[in-house]
Amino acid sequence: MLHFHIITLFPEFFSSPLSCGLMAKAVQAGRISFSFHNPRDFSDDKHRHTDDTPYGGGVGMVMQIAPIARTIRSIEKTGPLLFLTPSGRPFTQKRAEELAKEEHITLICARYEGIDARIESLFSVQPISLCDVVLNSGDTAALAVIEACARLVPGFMGKGSSAREESFAENLLEYPQYTRPPVFEGVAVPDILLTGHHAKIAAWRRAKALVRTRRMRPDLLDGARLTAADAASLAEERDALRGRNLSFCLVHSPVRIDGKASGTSSLTNLDVHDIARISASYGLGPFFVVTPLSDQQEILSRILDHWLRGPAARSHPDRAEALRLVEPARTIEEACDKLATIRGERPFVIASSAQWSGAVLGIGQVRELLDRGPVLLCLGTAQGLADAARRLAHATVRPLRFLGYNHLSVRSAAAVYADRIVGDFDWKPLPGVKGVWAMNVIEKIERENMRMDMPTFRSGDTVKVHLRIVEGEKERIQVFQGNVIRVSRGTTNASFTVRKISDGVGVERIFPLYSPFIDHVEVVSEGRVRRSRLYYLRDLKGKAARIKPRNRYQ
Repeated sequence: MLHFHIITLFPEFFSSPLSCGLMAKAVQAGRISFSFHNPRDFSDDKHRHTDDTPYGGGVGMVMQIAPIARTIRSIEKTGPLLFLTPSGRPFTQKRAEELAKEEHITLICARYEGIDARIESLFSVQPISLCDVVLNSGDTAALAVIEACARLVPGFMGKGSSAREESFAENLLEYPQYTRPPVFEGVAVPDILLTGHHAKIAAWRRAKALVRTRRMRPDLLDGARLTAADAASLAEERDALRGRNLSFCLVHSPVRIDGKASGTSSLTNLDVHDIARISASYGLGPFFVVTPLSDQQEILSRILDHWLRGPAARSHPDRAEALRLVEPARTIEEACDKLATIRGERPFVIASSAQWSGAVLGIGQVRELLDRGPVLLCLGTAQGLADAARRLAHATVRPLRFLGYNHLSVRSAAAVYADRIVGDFDWKPLPGVKGVWAMNVIEKIERENMRMDMPTFRSGDTVKVHLRIVEGEKERIQVFQGNVIRVSRGTTNASFTVRKISDGVGVERIFPLYSPFIDHVEVVSEGRVRRSRLYYLRDLKGKAARIKPRNRYQ
């Protein structure tokens, strides 16, 4: 028989849940039993208080150690001491199976801000967390632990196979279940379940369990026993959207070289090949190779010609498939422009670094950004990105290691980033569902990138956009002057479109409003024109194309 000792301030909380259904039958059959222990009965305060204000200040109250210690010591056989707390280790099905073999289990249910931390020094408690959520008390979590353990006690459930076939039993979520009627409101039960062919039904259930686990809890697959057939089923169902939104940008300039603040490194054949193969293996987007030097651009072109159009294209088609992802660029800004053309929107630029400095993003936060749109992850060659390159990024990703030796090659770093961000066992939220935590992080990044130095302008105004151009070790300002024909304000994706006449030809360019590539925007004059007329101006020249000045107070 399994006996639960429940230490709680509110024993009445458990009355109904433990006296109905299969639990009540198990108690009557003598398979499960309970006893309650109230710390108030062991308080030396005349008012039976069990809590006090925390040392060091702070909100809330903390349960005192003395009443809890006396309560625990009053129990003759405690068995494992489980302390229900959000800061504990996750409670798993495997742990439930282990506990179900015990004769005694003691559950310590905290209230308020928790229990005096000395409980972990005085007793061999095992902090247990039900999930990543904070409850009013440990009582609710304790009920879940009781049921998870009790239902594994022999005789608790009608059929022993029921527990083995359910979720988490083999590190897989349970397959979908159906019952009568065969068709309800036009939705039918899968035909395979109506055939009576047990082998085919078992194969179908296995495949559905794999797919459901991949979509809902891919982290579980790391501990599941998978076959080649299982891998094939998972490959067919893989959601590659997140991978397509991630692009590597291999930067050769400006980078740190031999302690210098900025310099230009040489392109290497291995870097191009290996990072292209990583990008192809993980289903990533275009792979940009940035170098401002013409001879390096020529070397890159010759490498690509050999593998994509030369004899190697026929002898090594897999390598050619990977190298088709390579896109040459002279600057990081040019890489952004190319990716914007390919994906239809400007990328969120992230710098990588082995140094801890300033605000950094975690891997989970990068995944959430990929769910929103394209991301360009810049990898620095030589000794890493120079400060001029890092200033062009919206944010910096956290170093791959917390402590110790942290000098990976750029190829190795790319492989680690790809696997951590879009690997098979990462956490994938449900389509269309985003956690509050993740949304808050992204909104925080957006607010930080909302530049307060941008002047107010609207369609019809003439502006000078001063662009920061980084070429090799040099940084210069390039000016683009023209008429604003569209303004879209809001988040980091806000943009404005400027049109100018260059050599008798109308040229339009879309600028991200809060881009780090923009040094500043200068309003030359304010124009008064209807938005519809702005588009007619595209076909006009000379005086006919002029915009009437606008009175500021109109």
